[in-house]
Amino acid sequence: MTNNRARSSQLMDTARPATMQESPAVKALGQLEEMTWLEATQQGLTEAIQPLVSDCGLLRRSAPRNDGVMVPLSFAGETFAASPDGALYWPAQQALLVADLHLEKASWFARLGQFLPPYDSHATLTALAAEVVRAMEGERLLGAVRREKEEKARFFRALEELNRTTTVAQAADCAVAQAREMGALDLCAVTLVDEPARAGARSRHRVQSVAGEGVAPLSGLTFADNPGLVANVVRLGAPLPGRELQAMERLVIFDSATAVRGLGALKIFPLRAGESTVGTLVCATKRRDGLPDAAQAELGMLALQAAAAVTRTRLYEQAERLATTDGLTGLMNRRSLNAQLAARVREAQRYRRPLSLVLLDIDHFKKVNDTHGHPAGDAVLRGVAAVARAQARETDLVARYGGEEMALVLPETDAGGASTIAERLRAAVEGTAHATEHGTLRVTVSVGVATWPGGGQTPDELLTTADRALYRAKQTGRNRVEAGPGKAAA
Repeated sequence: MTNNRARSSQLMDTARPATMQESPAVKALGQLEEMTWLEATQQGLTEAIQPLVSDCGLLRRSAPRNDGVMVPLSFAGETFAASPDGALYWPAQQALLVADLHLEKASWFARLGQFLPPYDSHATLTALAAEVVRAMEGERLLGAVRREKEEKARFFRALEELNRTTTVAQAADCAVAQAREMGALDLCAVTLVDEPARAGARSRHRVQSVAGEGVAPLSGLTFADNPGLVANVVRLGAPLPGRELQAMERLVIFDSATAVRGLGALKIFPLRAGESTVGTLVCATKRRDGLPDAAQAELGMLALQAAAAVTRTRLYEQAERLATTDGLTGLMNRRSLNAQLAARVREAQRYRRPLSLVLLDIDHFKKVNDTHGHPAGDAVLRGVAAVARAQARETDLVARYGGEEMALVLPETDAGGASTIAERLRAAVEGTAHATEHGTLRVTVSVGVATWPGGGQTPDELLTTADRALYRAKQTGRNRVEAGPGKAAA
């Protein structure tokens, strides 16, 4: 930078006649020389060179009249007009055109010909242009470096945040937040594909996360596969739309029943994980120029990372379900039951609130397996589990205890309330027909109930009390409810 300034100062000294040494133009150029690259653009080159422009009388910012007096000039992709008094008129920013004048000065001076003002003004303008070009090119370089640094910082920050997520909901929310930060989006959403429950059925799409103005109708929206943009992006695995929104006859983003208005620019990116597309990242702004190519490139990279986060968290949730859920019935498994029961007992003892445990066993289940086969037995188990889940309250826990036994943990429930719930469950099972390959089957259950306080002080003691009550129900005729010792509400 020091060498450039020295060369520019030498040029100034050789170009200045004595009459110009103290002119406003020379002072302005001297001030410009002292500026750094960044200062020159931040303070405004127009203000810095205004005294020079006025003193030289070479440049004036105005709109020329096309009356035959002006001489048209074209260079550096711009069209100018020169008048006989040596004035040059231009349509764009002063700083950029001064730089262009320097870069194209040879052809410009040749074409301007007789309209050139005195020599000293030419030399001064040439020196000024050199300083402007230096400042502009330096700022362009610094600006490019800054932008690249900021883009990388945003990307790695987004990657770090996505890697911290442990659930699908967290991953989707994080992707939306990071996308809005990158692109200043007015609408941003993550949609996910829910695979069909049975072969031949259409897949469904779900808006997992959404942010923006007036997006309440989109929150939690689900819709079947359709000709809309989101569904097409999933099918094609490529970003859409491929043209401006104004060129589209009808805009369907999610489904035909959900209208989104007031958008100027839209791009929907696929969330691709390997060969499959797990969802989409919907990005939109109200401004037509709100999604330039650079922003789309960043958002496309974010979509790749979001897809990886969604896939990872899905696998994590599936692994967690497998570790805590019975594969046949979908109920909580024995290990999870033990942990949850221990936590509920501690909670009941701390707050002195009742807690009940219900154990049920399917009557003559071995006969079902021996007569109709294990597939029929599995169908009966799934059916009884569904009835138990339906009869349970929102705060209750339902688990497969083992074999044909199931358990319910009933917080805030005394002995009388637990017996009522158990009887209602027994009657519901008795009245339910279970579809199997050999036709419908009906079964009954025997039920045992234990309650804290009175039925035991530890989880194991509660289980033992409930199991003994269940044994009594079996011994006294089956298809009945028996309760162990416990206290009813006062």
